[in-house]
Amino acid sequence: MNDEEMTRMRQYSEEEVQDLTDRVFLLRARLEEGKLHVAAHLVDDFRGSLMAIRLRPDGLVDPTTVDGRIRAMTLAIRAFAYREDSKKSVSLQKIRSVYFDFLFREFDFLYKPMVKADATPAQAAAVAVRNDELVKHCTKALPELAEGIREFWSSVSDPAAFHLQDGQQFKATFSGDLFPAHWENVVSTAGLYIDTIVLPCPILKIAPLFEALPAKQVVELFIKHVLNAMTYRDIALAEIEPPLVVISHRLCTKSLETSIPVESAAINARRPRWQSGMNSPMQPGIWLPISSLKPAAAGALESMIA
Repeated sequence: MNDEEMTRMRQYSEEEVQDLTDRVFLLRARLEEGKLHVAAHLVDDFRGSLMAIRLRPDGLVDPTTVDGRIRAMTLAIRAFAYREDSKKSVSLQKIRSVYFDFLFREFDFLYKPMVKADATPAQAAAVAVRNDELVKHCTKALPELAEGIREFWSSVSDPAAFHLQDGQQFKATFSGDLFPAHWENVVSTAGLYIDTIVLPCPILKIAPLFEALPAKQVVELFIKHVLNAMTYRDIALAEIEPPLVVISHRLCTKSLETSIPVESAAINARRPRWQSGMNSPMQPGIWLPISSLKPAAAGALESMIA
């Protein structure tokens, strides 16, 4: 039995018929717009396949009249259409801006004293973890924070990836550690030879470490690398194309999914928070409730200035 006979014998659901109809009409639209070109030696066969398509009385495509050539082509066209629509939905600049807005909204109370004291992220982290309440709270909140950040990245995952993949610049991805060293800005060195440097999200990289290291050590790493990431804001948000540096979740998604203890069924069952009206996809609902700790932590960091 050949493919054509199998197609005619198969029973199609209405959802499949509607999907195939949408794809066929998208193919037609691309042809009329002049955005689809067929190689000369394939034109006759393509025309024959296209002319063979028939509509049902309800206006939907009769799936038994659509051969493999048309099906494969429409799938490819839809993939490219989705790619372009995703990139149009949000810019890479907007994604970077929202991410850094979140970091500074949540951790500026640690960042400002560090800058004022002319201290390094490592020094600031070492002082911050002297506050037992802050360590205790971060230990409890970081897994939830990581889940929320992952939800944010999920909402912009495809646009971010497509923007990077389609960029023609010379790109390089940082690897080998949780985040670049705090004593040297990686853009000031590798940036001399590379157009865009892709850095990992430090929150997602560090959260799984609670399973392997003492909590205080993980919190110290967390604060150090988050503060270090915050030092890249001006470079990351500079209105330069292509961007000098971007932060991506795809460097750390796998480790997070396998390490953070979450109920996968519950995650799959519930809609993202921004789809439930709590937050928009560009406003992650992952605020770390640390306002009560800010005075004490900031006071501890102020001691570095003395």
